[in-house]
Amino acid sequence: MDRMIRTLWKQWDSDSPKEKKIVIGVIAGSYLSYRAGKLLHHYYKKYENNQKIRRKQEECRESKEKLEEFLMEKKSLRTISREAVQRIVSLPFNDLQTELQSGKITAVEVLHAYQIKALEVDKLTNCITEVIWEAEEIALSRDLNANKKGPLHGIPISLKESYMIPGYDCTAGLAFYLDKPAEQENVLVQVLKQAGAVPFVRTNIPQGMMTYECSNPIHGITGNPHDPNRIPGGSSGGEAALIAGGGSILGFGSDIGGSLRIPAHMCGCCSLKPTVGRLSDKGQNDFGTGQTLVNATPGPMAAEVDTLVSCMKCLLVPKMFHLDPAVSPVLFRNEIYEEKRKLNIGFYVDDGSLKSNPACQRAVLEVKAMLESQGHTLIPFEPVDISKMTELFIKATFADGGYSFVDILSTDQVDPTISNTIMAFKMPKWLYKMVVMVGRLLTKDHMMTVFGNSFLGVKSITEYWDLALEIEEYKTEFLKKWRDNKLDAMICPGFAYTAIPHGTVQYLTSGVTYTILYNLLNYPAGTLKVTNVKQQDIDNFKDYPSNTYTEKLVKENCKDSVGLPVGVQFVGLPYQEELKLTLQVMDRLIRPFWKPDEDRNRSAKILCGVVAAVYISNQGKTKLSKAQLEEHLKGKEISTNTIKRILSLSFKELQAELQSGKLSAVDVLNVYQIKALEVDKRTNCITELVQDSEERAKQLDSDRKKGPLYGIPVSIKETYTMPGYPCTGGMMFHFDEK
Repeated sequence: MDRMIRTLWKQWDSDSPKEKKIVIGVIAGSYLSYRAGKLLHHYYKKYENNQKIRRKQEECRESKEKLEEFLMEKKSLRTISREAVQRIVSLPFNDLQTELQSGKITAVEVLHAYQIKALEVDKLTNCITEVIWEAEEIALSRDLNANKKGPLHGIPISLKESYMIPGYDCTAGLAFYLDKPAEQENVLVQVLKQAGAVPFVRTNIPQGMMTYECSNPIHGITGNPHDPNRIPGGSSGGEAALIAGGGSILGFGSDIGGSLRIPAHMCGCCSLKPTVGRLSDKGQNDFGTGQTLVNATPGPMAAEVDTLVSCMKCLLVPKMFHLDPAVSPVLFRNEIYEEKRKLNIGFYVDDGSLKSNPACQRAVLEVKAMLESQGHTLIPFEPVDISKMTELFIKATFADGGYSFVDILSTDQVDPTISNTIMAFKMPKWLYKMVVMVGRLLTKDHMMTVFGNSFLGVKSITEYWDLALEIEEYKTEFLKKWRDNKLDAMICPGFAYTAIPHGTVQYLTSGVTYTILYNLLNYPAGTLKVTNVKQQDIDNFKDYPSNTYTEKLVKENCKDSVGLPVGVQFVGLPYQEELKLTLQVMDRLIRPFWKPDEDRNRSAKILCGVVAAVYISNQGKTKLSKAQLEEHLKGKEISTNTIKRILSLSFKELQAELQSGKLSAVDVLNVYQIKALEVDKRTNCITELVQDSEERAKQLDSDRKKGPLYGIPVSIKETYTMPGYPCTGGMMFHFDEK
């Protein structure tokens, strides 16, 4: 439009026809009006959002004040005493559960006690965003229906603000979602309520939920209960602060890069990040859900590990599977949880990116010693290429180069804790790359380049697909190293450092490599507080490196951290939550899950006792193999009747005759090889024969142990990997890869 107007303007002279001048004037006026209108709309939306934020702040403040007045009235009427409150909130989860089940205390009494304590913690930390007013009614209904008590009867629970509750805004700290109350109820909340739980408060999050600071323009900054001048971690920071301060006994957050584990580590509670798909994520704020390479997962937080165990037992039930059929219908496997077994456990204190501080190292080594004293084997482990992992994670989660962030914040107040990030997203690419390069030189930190360049995202759909393949390759490489070390589980630092002062997170992002690793891999991971920072840890900073700006900042921001909590991460393979929870409890240890041979495809290993009859390779080799096999089979002189009879057997009949010994594995293999070659002549369906299939069949016949698929011949698609055979996908590119 600008170019067109300039071109026409040059042609505008005193001799130009009047009509031409009018047309140009109309075009120019329309363009300027459009730009002015767009600018006015932008500033009006900013004004509107500012007004929404102020109204929401006032509404939340009033709700807390009204609850406080209500509880003060209860105190004045002596329906609840200070001593009773203190007694209730000091009860361990199992004791509280027992007293509620027995009727010694009521759901309403417990609710009031935790409401009083939660408001106290909130005054110290600003961790609560809203009071859930329906809690009183829910608690009362629990007491009125005391003959029908669920396992969580009367247990008050707190919820991260991103959990949808009908009638409440679910904002993720973004003005865009204000005045849009949720209509559906989060699936986990529905399941928890069925179990008897009482949701009573919602807790704070960072703006956009993609940083481990905990601040947003709507609800403000949340502090750490151990030191309000320090961060509680994020993005489930409000939950951790409330639980660690004693204002909640069980809470729920979510995790896409450490959002459950970082707050648990920094505040001193425990949390569980399950495998994605183990718990339903329906009914969460939908910001950022467009990318699917690294997914967020909901999970519980609590003061004690036993609480997490009880919670998972209540969530992994048919009700959740019914409400969300996309969830894997795997119940809590108590038999696995309770079985004892000595484990091989990997450990590390330095992931190769930013060395964890002395307190975090000591915490891991203390747990290592404890586990060794119980008879478990601890094996040193070095994570696979952390720089590459970081690049893959950031490119996946910010594949659009931050466009969605910039867009949704265009008319919003940008919180200071993410202002640098948003400014970087808005920069021209050439300028951004120069800033990254200069930053790398100034900080002497190679991770500056990794983080910086990765935030540019991907340029095309093809590059996004390539990214997906790279992530799968990384997962395969990591699993291979895990298997090579014969590991059952892993322990490592909860984070690179303990809680740091507000406003410093933007300059210390490197620490997230300790948590994002297990989001990229989709391994379940939990964090448990095991110690506190001691003076000796501060003294040991003399041996901590100071080569980079980041390392110097870690030293500077942790020098006054004596007394702060320190956590350790416990990690398992996907869907092994029961194993990892057992590790946290440390008094019940179980057998590892079945582990497939590293040289076999998982599917092929599951088919125990199967003989592979046909497989894949290149064309020249195929013709020779088929001709040789045909001659070999002719020499066996298998009768036509035998061939027809075996081929006519149903699967169950064939299985029965093989198990009984009426047929041998070799007989069945040879018959199906004959038939397969006949079909191939008509259709050209076979690419290669598995060279040692007859030898395998003979081994099965000589072995007395018969698997359920003993002797059953199977054909395998060319894309299934098998040692010594190329897996080409029909492409020359993979022709010589075996």
